[in-house]
Amino acid sequence: VEDFSRGMVAVSIWNNVCMLSMPGFAVIALFLLGDAEGAGPTLLGWAVFAVLLSVALIALVTGLLRSLRFAQWLGRSGQAIANWCLRLLGKPEVQGWVESAVTLRENTLTVLRAHGVRLTVLTVVNYWITGILLILCLRLVGIDSTELPLALALATYTVGRLSTVIQVTPGGI
Repeated sequence: VEDFSRGMVAVSIWNNVCMLSMPGFAVIALFLLGDAEGAGPTLLGWAVFAVLLSVALIALVTGLLRSLRFAQWLGRSGQAIANWCLRLLGKPEVQGWVESAVTLRENTLTVLRAHGVRLTVLTVVNYWITGILLILCLRLVGIDSTELPLALALATYTVGRLSTVIQVTPGGI
């Protein structure tokens, strides 16, 4: 059970990093391939913002995994922000986030040491295969590349996937 739990946490972290970082790269590809008519400076601004956000997210996860002190700081900071919000709402404060961040770090490192390369490759491949299958389905129902160019379709897919990070209903039902 403990190994399964560790694996689920690591896979969840990797999936979220992939889902949050891919839109930046897709928008850059869209800008470079020029598939969005008339969207030059605006699209470039979004692309730069998305890539910077992706880099910040990857740096945050890297910092969490590389440094025990950073994991403790992240837990302390997250707890302080959460408690500030809870005080505004008149709710009781939370405790234990520093220990939870350290445990998360240790559990994730255990899985990554054993399966990190395979986990990373499979996560990215899964992400892009799903996008390619979407494009294939769109082509098969009659939406051709003149109506929806490949780069625009992939960029739209990544933004759509990003929008599913926040669940609309409890538990994603």
